[in-house]
Amino acid sequence: MNTLPLTLLAQEAAAADPGFWGGPGMQAFGLWVAVGFTLAIYTFLYRDNPVFKFAEHVFVGVSNGYLLCYTWFTVVKPMLVVPLWHAIRPPADKPLEANETLWLLVPAFLSLCMLMRFVPKAAWMSRWAFAFMVGTTSGVLIPLTVQAQIYKQLFPMLGGFVSRGGDTDAVLWVASLKSLLILIGVFAVLTYFLFSVEHKGPVRVFARTGIVFLMIAFGASFGYTVMARESLLIGRVKFLITQAGSEGKYRTFAMMAVVVALVAALEMLRVRATPPPAAEPAPPEAK
Repeated sequence: MNTLPLTLLAQEAAAADPGFWGGPGMQAFGLWVAVGFTLAIYTFLYRDNPVFKFAEHVFVGVSNGYLLCYTWFTVVKPMLVVPLWHAIRPPADKPLEANETLWLLVPAFLSLCMLMRFVPKAAWMSRWAFAFMVGTTSGVLIPLTVQAQIYKQLFPMLGGFVSRGGDTDAVLWVASLKSLLILIGVFAVLTYFLFSVEHKGPVRVFARTGIVFLMIAFGASFGYTVMARESLLIGRVKFLITQAGSEGKYRTFAMMAVVVALVAALEMLRVRATPPPAAEPAPPEAK
């Protein structure tokens, strides 16, 4: 029996050697670095210190470097450089695609104009790119915003207040109350911002009702933001607790000692380098 096909399949299915950068040693080193930088960021709870600034600068630099590489390999190269090169020098083995056209010279020129911000004498050229970007973005987003935030809000009010459903066509009281609250809230908020009419009598009551709806909306939005930040905090604390267990070999405790020692040493150096305050001159004696 010929076992060559099975051998080839087994070779193809075998996992590739992760190499030095993907091995378990580098993964463990990455966990040590992650724990250390997490604790370094939390030193800001004490005060603004060089350890926190170093971690902050590394985070910003790595993030921008990653975004630059990601943008190049996912946007600029496949959508601009390669199609434009094929449009200039068409490949002989396949026809040109729809996006491989010389019209790509227009976004390429605008991109170069935006980079002219770094040349003081040619910085005015960047205004063309920014004007085109702002105008195009506004033209695309304004109709979508109106449709998503205005039309979609008008539909529940214009569709009737009594909602029915089910086989018996029964009244859905919760949905009907929701439609009524939407109607009252929209008109109450609009009345609050209606400055051409003096807020007296029933108008004042309706405007005050609009303030209540606004405060509820702002409170819900703020609460959602706080909960999102707390979820990030819980994730990092859980990460630190996990790394402090037996499997992590007490990485958190070890890195905590290192970070605290660094902060304490730098604070001692800062105190020693700070000159003592100058003595105030004595007041002149009265004659």
